[in-house]
Amino acid sequence: MPAAIEGAQARARWFSAGQQSRMAGYGSYGRVIDVLEQAVSRNAYIAGARFSAADAYIDAQVAWGVPFGTLPERDACKRGATKDYGLIPDPS
Repeated sequence: MPAAIEGAQARARWFSAGQQSRMAGYGSYGRVIDVLEQAVSRNAYIAGARFSAADAYIDAQVAWGVPFGTLPERDACKRGATKDYGLIPDPS
């Protein structure tokens, strides 16, 4: 393990579990998914009212993660997929 990571872990032991959850490398998977869902539920795009590179990145993760079971299928993911597939032109 790199020394920088070991040092950060050693320093983190001085903080309570609640404080550790706010540090990089701590927290929980469920909390990350909840925050992602809240972000896309409040706005048209992940960073607000305009499409950005963050949307392309998050969309790629969700589009791969939901079908393969690495991300839970939530309403926000379904809405995003529906919006994305609606942008694909019909070949007929």
